[in-house]
Amino acid sequence: MKSMLDDLRGKIFGCQMVLDEPHVRINRRTLWKCKCLGCGSIGLKSSGNLKSHSNPKCKNCPSKFEDIRNMTFGSWLVLDLPPNIRRIKGKTYYHWKVRCGCGLEKYVRTSVLKNQESTKCVNCNNRLKCFYPLKEDANVKHPLYNLWKGVKSRVYNKNSQDYINYGGRGVNMYDDWVNDFKAFSKYMEENLGDKPSKVHSLDRVNNELGYIPGNLRWATPTEQKNNQRPRKDSIWIMKDGEMVLLVDVSEKLNINHKKIKGIVCRNKIKCYDKLVEILKKRYSYG
Repeated sequence: MKSMLDDLRGKIFGCQMVLDEPHVRINRRTLWKCKCLGCGSIGLKSSGNLKSHSNPKCKNCPSKFEDIRNMTFGSWLVLDLPPNIRRIKGKTYYHWKVRCGCGLEKYVRTSVLKNQESTKCVNCNNRLKCFYPLKEDANVKHPLYNLWKGVKSRVYNKNSQDYINYGGRGVNMYDDWVNDFKAFSKYMEENLGDKPSKVHSLDRVNNELGYIPGNLRWATPTEQKNNQRPRKDSIWIMKDGEMVLLVDVSEKLNINHKKIKGIVCRNKIKCYDKLVEILKKRYSYG
């Protein structure tokens, strides 16, 4: 009983793509007309040769070809299609059609994918989820759009240099705002109004909470600084029965913070009055 012949037309074996033409029989061998994706030459290949070799190259093919179809590189999925071949200055480059997690499709070179020079489309973040509208979206012209995009980057993008101080320590964003810029801009316009000046920026009233309704305000750089959570290396001293940050004391006394910090550390000062006394002796302060 004769076994059914596998139809190899349109399939790729290594660098050989079987053309959409009928097979031929020569000396009891089934031969298929193939095109080399490395050099473009056309020849006959047997079924056994195609199936048994991982990379059946033609004899004179100088280029190295690697089949990466159906493989993933970050957010990119290489589609099950033959690549576009481009030859530049005697070198052969393969551009594969890939699809991002958000559905966008484009052609990307093999080396770019393997070296992770590109892992997603420009409209997607690292979670394989499309957070930002496409460029043609009218929202990009809104004055609050870059602010909204920056907040999401700090909270969700692990590659952001600010992620460690925001998303990395549990700061989140109101769920209704994450994928809906209009909801975010509506809240800002109705509750905070326009930005008072160019130096103002968005600030969280309670630094332990996220970007949620009722916890946002416009603040100046000084107000932002005063609202920062204390650092682990912050120095505290006693003033009028309360512990205050040394950085606030230096700002109030209008003296360089590093200079005051050196005096406090060398003399092991814990009290504001003693600090003022030393400053008067050394720098004729007061």
